[in-house]
Amino acid sequence: MFVKYVTRNDAHQSFVKEDFAIGLDLFVTSLILLITSFVDKFAKHLKMEGEDRLKSGFEQEIFSLPWLLLILTLGLWATSTVVRKIGWETKDSLRISWGIVFPNFIGITTLIIVFLIVKK
Repeated sequence: MFVKYVTRNDAHQSFVKEDFAIGLDLFVTSLILLITSFVDKFAKHLKMEGEDRLKSGFEQEIFSLPWLLLILTLGLWATSTVVRKIGWETKDSLRISWGIVFPNFIGITTLIIVFLIVKK
């Protein structure tokens, strides 16, 4: 929110409600976090020796990655479509419910779920 505020033209003096619309940014952040986490796990897996590799259970995790990425990508697409279709009050103003609160809730929820997946 702060970055949105400080990068705006100096003619704007205060926060506007659109500055609080960070849900889609959080959603993209969770996708990046998931991808980088799996890249890190894959690199560690390649360094392991024979029996340690089998015990790691990484093979099962790597099979779930494409499905997770597909689900998250479709979720991001659906959320952005909801914001585009019913989230705008006027040409320049978001609705508080469907334009700000809904995507923020989805973005925070997705970020928490990805943190729980990455934590394993």
